[in-house]
Amino acid sequence: GQIGIGCFIGTCRRLIDELIVLCRFDAEKIKINIGCVHQRPADISMNVRGRNVNTGMPEEITVTSSEILEVLYRPARQITDEVLSVLENTSPELLSDISRNGIVLTGNGCLLWGLDRLLEERTGIPCRIADDPGSCVAYGCGKSLAWIGKMQEGPINIARQRIMRG
Repeated sequence: GQIGIGCFIGTCRRLIDELIVLCRFDAEKIKINIGCVHQRPADISMNVRGRNVNTGMPEEITVTSSEILEVLYRPARQITDEVLSVLENTSPELLSDISRNGIVLTGNGCLLWGLDRLLEERTGIPCRIADDPGSCVAYGCGKSLAWIGKMQEGPINIARQRIMRG
């Protein structure tokens, strides 16, 4: 939920030029409805109300998805840079599996329009959004907690042992 909220409030050029202040809720609504990190086939727009800084009165303006793309592209690019960094430090065996099976995006942040396309373009690895991405993280955590006592040697326990040896 945090991607782009600060960007909307702090750096959206058009909103600053018109001196409109948005509440956090409206910024989130813009992100969900017309936000994107990859060019949409057709530009869409949305009317938003905010407070005119000069007059202190409410004012309505129209923002477009291409304007929001301009705002969200930098944080999305930082995310893809981090993914590339992780992939560069991944073992060849695991990287081979990821390349073959693709990247599955989870969490509500992956619902931002075009994030899967941007990651696929930057990594060259097929990306897809998980079924029910908002809940699948919680389901996976619950399942792993149920198995944690039964785990023998494996990547999680090896990493934990390395940390404990410190």
